[in-house]
Amino acid sequence: MKQFSVKHPVLFGIILIVAAFAAAALITAVLASAGLPSETATTLSRILVGVILLFVFRETFPRGRAGRGLLWGLPALIFVLWNIVYHLSAGASFAGSGVLGSAFVAALAPAIFEEVLFRGILIGKLRENGQSPLAALLISAVIFGAVHLTNGISGDMLNVLVQVGYAFVVGLVFGAVYLKTGDLFSVMLFHFLIDFSSHLFVSEPTTSSAGTIAVFALVLLCAAVYSLVITLKQQPVPESENLE
Repeated sequence: MKQFSVKHPVLFGIILIVAAFAAAALITAVLASAGLPSETATTLSRILVGVILLFVFRETFPRGRAGRGLLWGLPALIFVLWNIVYHLSAGASFAGSGVLGSAFVAALAPAIFEEVLFRGILIGKLRENGQSPLAALLISAVIFGAVHLTNGISGDMLNVLVQVGYAFVVGLVFGAVYLKTGDLFSVMLFHFLIDFSSHLFVSEPTTSSAGTIAVFALVLLCAAVYSLVITLKQQPVPESENLE
């Protein structure tokens, strides 16, 4: 059965993203009212919504591509390394083996939920609608970054901009790998590793020096250039393989 097409993929994507977050929030409220801790309820609800979307839009995702993006996605590990170095340099310490289970679950939720939404469905619908790989990449990354505005609302505009810029560039990397290989599993894996590494520390740094921000900006620039290069060099996908 061929998945339905949409005439306005950007609008469709935004509506779907809002609906998915709303559905996850509703399920979270139900689970919390049943006695689950709020964080656990949020995590489980997003995993559930992500799996449901993966099933509903299964015809949008290319088949048999798992593992093809592992090599192309290796540069994403720079964000894992950055998480570790940044936390340690800011005085944070490892929380110990006791947090591994909770860190695993906390990282799994966005890896499934966000990659299905922003890479799998949004990029898939943009490409089905005839958007070029570059346009699909930029649109999905901009929306991904904008959604993360809620993570940085702390009254510090610099931190807000860093959060959004970080999410935008990570969205470029994941989007480029997905467009290059059609491998949703690999971008989920790299997303998981980045989030997992950030949950391994006792405390989160609250401020950043100018030097730290400059180094981080350089890391983001290199990642963005890499993403644009592999996207611009992408060859058209044969019609027989396109989202079949």
